[in-house]
Amino acid sequence: MSGDNVVAVRMREADDVAVLLSAVRQGQSVRVAGKGADLIVPAIECIPQHHKIALKTIAKGSEVVRNGTVIGRATEKIKSGQCVHIHNLTSQWAT
Repeated sequence: MSGDNVVAVRMREADDVAVLLSAVRQGQSVRVAGKGADLIVPAIECIPQHHKIALKTIAKGSEVVRNGTVIGRATEKIKSGQCVHIHNLTSQWAT
């Protein structure tokens, strides 16, 4: 995929994040498909292919859900359209 046709997939309707099928540039619109209603999320930063994009603002300390499963907690406030990765998420399996 190229240009402004960026797609992310949400596995469950209640998911907080979707996985990008291609890289996205800051300011690009991301079409979120999959479970639940389709939506458009503007990327607020560059995000690599296969990384997660926040579908809504996630408060610091909140659980983050992907594919219907808690994958960790936000270590800081995560804004809608921001990359969700190890810099702002701690794994639920971290020791």
